[in-house]
Amino acid sequence: MRRIAPLFALCLLVAACGREAPEPAPAEDVETAAAEALEAPTMSYPEARREDHVDDYFGTEVADPYRWLEDLESEATKGFVTAQNALAQPALEAIPARQRILERMTDLYRFERFGVPEKHGGRYFFEANDGTNGEELWTSDGTEAGTVLVKDISRKIEDELTYPGKIKVTVIRESRFVDYAK
Repeated sequence: MRRIAPLFALCLLVAACGREAPEPAPAEDVETAAAEALEAPTMSYPEARREDHVDDYFGTEVADPYRWLEDLESEATKGFVTAQNALAQPALEAIPARQRILERMTDLYRFERFGVPEKHGGRYFFEANDGTNGEELWTSDGTEAGTVLVKDISRKIEDELTYPGKIKVTVIRESRFVDYAK
Protein backbone atom coordinates (compact mmCIF):
# COMPACT_ATOMS: atom_id res chain seq x y z
CA MET A 1 0.00 0.00 0.00
CA ARG A 2 2.85 2.39 0.84
CA ARG A 3 4.41 1.85 -2.60
CA ILE A 4 1.14 2.38 -4.45
CA ALA A 5 0.23 5.78 -2.91
CA PRO A 6 3.26 7.72 -4.32
CA LEU A 7 2.77 6.05 -7.70
CA PHE A 8 -0.91 7.02 -7.69
CA ALA A 9 -0.04 10.63 -6.76
CA LEU A 10 2.53 10.76 -9.58
CA CYS A 11 -0.07 9.50 -12.09
CA LEU A 12 -2.52 12.19 -10.99
CA LEU A 13 0.16 14.88 -11.34
CA VAL A 14 1.08 13.73 -14.85
CA ALA A 15 -2.58 13.56 -15.87
CA ALA A 16 -3.24 17.05 -14.52
CA CYS A 17 -0.22 18.51 -16.29
CA GLY A 18 -1.25 17.01 -19.60
CA ARG A 19 -4.59 18.81 -19.69
CA GLU A 20 -4.92 22.28 -21.10
CA ALA A 21 -6.44 24.97 -18.95
CA PRO A 22 -9.83 26.20 -20.17
CA GLU A 23 -9.79 29.42 -22.15
CA PRO A 24 -10.96 32.45 -20.19
CA ALA A 25 -14.13 34.02 -21.52
CA PRO A 26 -13.44 36.77 -24.03
CA ALA A 27 -13.97 40.28 -22.69
CA GLU A 28 -16.79 40.95 -25.15
CA ASP A 29 -18.78 37.93 -23.82
CA VAL A 30 -18.55 39.30 -20.28
CA GLU A 31 -19.60 42.74 -21.47
CA THR A 32 -22.54 41.27 -23.42
CA ALA A 33 -23.73 39.32 -20.38
CA ALA A 34 -23.46 42.44 -18.21
CA ALA A 35 -25.41 44.48 -20.74
CA GLU A 36 -28.15 41.85 -20.93
CA ALA A 37 -28.40 41.80 -17.14
CA LEU A 38 -28.82 45.58 -17.13
CA GLU A 39 -31.56 45.35 -19.77
CA ALA A 40 -33.58 42.88 -17.68
CA PRO A 41 -36.83 44.36 -16.38
CA THR A 42 -36.25 46.16 -13.12
CA MET A 43 -38.47 45.68 -10.12
CA SER A 44 -39.94 48.67 -8.37
CA TYR A 45 -39.75 47.82 -4.69
CA PRO A 46 -42.19 49.35 -2.21
CA GLU A 47 -40.75 52.11 -0.07
CA ALA A 48 -39.92 51.01 3.48
CA ARG A 49 -39.97 54.03 5.71
CA ARG A 50 -37.16 54.48 8.21
CA GLU A 51 -37.76 55.77 11.72
CA ASP A 52 -35.34 57.21 14.25
CA HIS A 53 -35.90 54.44 16.78
CA VAL A 54 -32.96 53.48 18.98
CA ASP A 55 -32.85 50.71 21.60
CA ASP A 56 -30.47 50.75 24.55
CA TYR A 57 -29.04 47.34 25.38
CA PHE A 58 -26.97 47.57 28.56
CA GLY A 59 -25.51 50.93 27.59
CA THR A 60 -25.09 50.14 23.89
CA GLU A 61 -27.40 52.04 21.58
CA VAL A 62 -28.67 50.04 18.61
CA ALA A 63 -30.56 51.71 15.78
CA ASP A 64 -33.76 49.93 14.75
CA PRO A 65 -35.23 51.99 11.89
CA TYR A 66 -37.66 49.26 10.84
CA ARG A 67 -39.16 48.58 14.28
CA TRP A 68 -42.57 49.57 12.90
CA LEU A 69 -42.58 46.37 10.81
CA GLU A 70 -42.66 44.28 14.00
CA ASP A 71 -46.27 45.29 14.65
CA LEU A 72 -47.92 42.67 12.43
CA GLU A 73 -51.42 44.04 13.05
CA SER A 74 -50.71 47.64 11.99
CA GLU A 75 -52.15 48.89 8.71
CA ALA A 76 -48.71 50.17 7.65
CA THR A 77 -47.13 46.72 8.05
CA LYS A 78 -50.03 44.99 6.30
CA GLY A 79 -49.79 47.46 3.41
CA PHE A 80 -46.03 46.95 3.09
CA VAL A 81 -46.37 43.15 3.12
CA THR A 82 -49.17 43.32 0.54
CA ALA A 83 -46.99 45.47 -1.74
CA GLN A 84 -44.03 43.08 -1.30
CA ASN A 85 -46.24 40.10 -2.14
CA ALA A 86 -47.61 41.85 -5.23
CA LEU A 87 -44.03 42.33 -6.41
CA ALA A 88 -42.78 38.83 -5.56
CA GLN A 89 -45.69 36.60 -6.58
CA PRO A 90 -45.37 37.04 -10.37
CA ALA A 91 -41.64 36.28 -10.18
CA LEU A 92 -42.23 33.24 -7.96
CA GLU A 93 -45.03 31.93 -10.16
CA ALA A 94 -42.75 32.18 -13.21
CA ILE A 95 -40.38 29.56 -11.76
CA PRO A 96 -40.92 26.49 -13.98
CA ALA A 97 -40.28 23.91 -11.26
CA ARG A 98 -42.29 25.67 -8.56
CA GLN A 99 -45.23 23.24 -8.56
CA ARG A 100 -42.92 20.20 -8.44
CA ILE A 101 -40.97 21.73 -5.56
CA LEU A 102 -44.18 22.49 -3.66
CA GLU A 103 -45.46 18.94 -4.17
CA ARG A 104 -42.15 17.43 -3.06
CA MET A 105 -41.97 19.62 0.05
CA THR A 106 -45.56 18.71 0.90
CA ASP A 107 -44.76 14.99 0.54
CA LEU A 108 -41.68 15.35 2.76
CA TYR A 109 -43.65 17.21 5.41
CA ARG A 110 -46.43 14.61 5.66
CA PHE A 111 -45.25 12.48 8.54
CA GLU A 112 -46.57 11.68 11.99
CA ARG A 113 -45.17 13.84 14.77
CA PHE A 114 -45.94 14.63 18.40
CA GLY A 115 -45.36 17.61 20.67
CA VAL A 116 -43.89 17.41 24.15
CA PRO A 117 -46.56 16.36 26.67
CA GLU A 118 -47.42 18.72 29.52
CA LYS A 119 -49.06 17.53 32.73
CA HIS A 120 -51.98 19.60 34.05
CA GLY A 121 -54.41 18.44 36.74
CA GLY A 122 -53.38 14.79 36.60
CA ARG A 123 -53.71 14.54 32.80
CA TYR A 124 -51.22 14.89 30.01
CA PHE A 125 -51.85 17.24 27.10
CA PHE A 126 -49.92 17.16 23.83
CA GLU A 127 -50.23 18.17 20.22
CA ALA A 128 -50.10 15.51 17.53
CA ASN A 129 -50.16 15.57 13.77
CA ASP A 130 -50.76 12.48 11.67
CA GLY A 131 -49.38 14.24 8.59
CA THR A 132 -52.73 15.03 7.00
CA ASN A 133 -55.02 16.73 9.56
CA GLY A 134 -52.74 19.40 10.99
CA GLU A 135 -51.99 19.91 14.67
CA GLU A 136 -54.62 18.59 17.07
CA LEU A 137 -54.70 18.78 20.86
CA TRP A 138 -54.91 15.43 22.65
CA THR A 139 -55.25 14.50 26.32
CA SER A 140 -54.29 11.30 28.11
CA ASP A 141 -54.41 9.73 31.54
CA GLY A 142 -51.14 7.96 30.73
CA THR A 143 -52.65 4.92 29.07
CA GLU A 144 -53.30 4.27 25.40
CA ALA A 145 -57.00 3.59 26.09
CA GLY A 146 -57.28 6.89 27.97
CA THR A 147 -55.90 9.02 25.13
CA VAL A 148 -58.57 11.10 23.36
CA LEU A 149 -58.80 14.06 21.05
CA VAL A 150 -59.92 17.16 22.99
CA LYS A 151 -62.45 18.06 20.27
CA ASP A 152 -64.07 14.64 20.77
CA ILE A 153 -64.50 15.35 24.50
CA SER A 154 -66.23 18.62 23.67
CA ARG A 155 -68.61 16.93 21.21
CA LYS A 156 -69.40 14.14 23.68
CA ILE A 157 -70.25 16.60 26.47
CA GLU A 158 -72.37 18.75 24.17
CA ASP A 159 -74.23 15.67 22.85
CA GLU A 160 -74.97 14.34 26.35
CA LEU A 161 -76.19 17.63 27.82
CA THR A 162 -79.73 18.84 27.37
CA TYR A 163 -80.22 22.55 26.88
CA PRO A 164 -83.27 24.34 28.24
CA GLY A 165 -85.00 26.39 25.58
CA LYS A 166 -82.73 27.74 22.89
CA ILE A 167 -79.66 28.37 25.06
CA LYS A 168 -76.56 26.38 24.23
CA VAL A 169 -73.13 26.84 25.77
CA THR A 170 -69.89 25.66 24.18
CA VAL A 171 -68.28 23.66 26.96
CA ILE A 172 -64.71 23.34 25.67
CA ARG A 173 -63.14 25.59 23.10
CA GLU A 174 -59.69 24.79 21.81
CA SER A 175 -57.84 27.40 19.80
CA ARG A 176 -54.23 26.20 20.02
CA PHE A 177 -54.16 24.78 16.50
CA VAL A 178 -51.29 25.73 14.25
CA ASP A 179 -51.92 26.67 10.64
CA TYR A 180 -49.12 26.29 8.12
CA ALA A 181 -48.87 28.54 5.07
CA LYS A 182 -48.65 26.86 1.69
